[in-house]
Amino acid sequence: MSQAVPQYSLHKASGHAFVYLQRKPHYLGKHGSPESKAKYQAIVGKWMLEQSRGAPDTPNLTSPLTLSELCDIYMAYIKERYPKDSQYNYRCMVLWVTKDYGEHPAGDLNGSQIDGLQQKMVAEDLTRRYINDITKMVKRMYKWAYGRSHVPEATYRRLEVVEGIGKGRLGARDNPPIRPVSDDAIEKTVRQLPTLVAAMVRFQRLTGCRPQDVCNLNEAEIDRTEDIWVYRPSRHKRAWLDEDRAVAIGPKAQAVLKTFLQDPECDNPIFSPTRSEAIRRAEQRQQRKIPPNRGNSPGSNVVLTPKRSPGLKYSTDSFRRAIQRGCANAGVDRWSPNQLRHTAATDIRRTHGLEASSNVLGHKNTKMTETYAERDLYNAKAVAREVG
Repeated sequence: MSQAVPQYSLHKASGHAFVYLQRKPHYLGKHGSPESKAKYQAIVGKWMLEQSRGAPDTPNLTSPLTLSELCDIYMAYIKERYPKDSQYNYRCMVLWVTKDYGEHPAGDLNGSQIDGLQQKMVAEDLTRRYINDITKMVKRMYKWAYGRSHVPEATYRRLEVVEGIGKGRLGARDNPPIRPVSDDAIEKTVRQLPTLVAAMVRFQRLTGCRPQDVCNLNEAEIDRTEDIWVYRPSRHKRAWLDEDRAVAIGPKAQAVLKTFLQDPECDNPIFSPTRSEAIRRAEQRQQRKIPPNRGNSPGSNVVLTPKRSPGLKYSTDSFRRAIQRGCANAGVDRWSPNQLRHTAATDIRRTHGLEASSNVLGHKNTKMTETYAERDLYNAKAVAREVG
């Protein structure tokens, strides 16, 4: 009986060609390229020759994956598993490891090369936390690759023991911890923000939700059947772990939203740059002093084909930039949306306790909440007045 010839196949996610031999994929390079087809002919020819001689299975029939090829395959997996907002750091990791070692065999990576990579990132003035996160992602990629027989066990084992940079080592700098922003600074900034962005700030301050949750907020995911509304985002930080997220919306936060609610079934973001621009133009028309029958009529003095149009959704970056422009106009120190979450957490811890703060923030345990809800000095000062 003749031996079936293994097929030249396409890995759709990465665009690479591969052939299955001994229940293991052997990647050949870019699908359709002359190089990949030549490699396919050589590998399959060698395999069929070995089979005809009755030789035992030989797993190393092809040259090993390069690190760039491994990264392509891994990123295809990341894109399927993680939401788009969580993929950026992995793309950064790929850029760093492939910059110097992309054409090296993936199985040759070692701890000394990771140490060298860390030192280069220190030289670029990157933070210790960022460098350690990149290191963890490299180790995670190799754990995944070993589980799928892309790299030998020895490679995975030697990278498994690679450590991150300890505090004070290699001259790596640490960012100062994120602190709550004062309500006074928030109010001064809000006065300088567009109406819709100001509403986003107030909503996050009242609910303590993540910036991503504010940007993704839509009416279809808000349950308004009871006095306290519940927002259940389908996309959130821990959705990939199949965890639910629920944000309780009280009367004050409801009042912020009511101005912008239109259709309970609409799944478009409530807070969008397009809507913000429409509100801004409407406010300009209301403040117009020239009579309606004089000057330009509304909508006539606009660029018909602008180079850049407002989008349908704020990203966490565009939300942050809008806030920091408001900070500059208000003359206050710059702060970010994440600090609003810290402010809400600290306030709730002071008035209702750590457990309540953990529940509002959606944490699984109070240990994580302690990094958000700072220990407040209010009670300590009261004791000091009486005792000290």
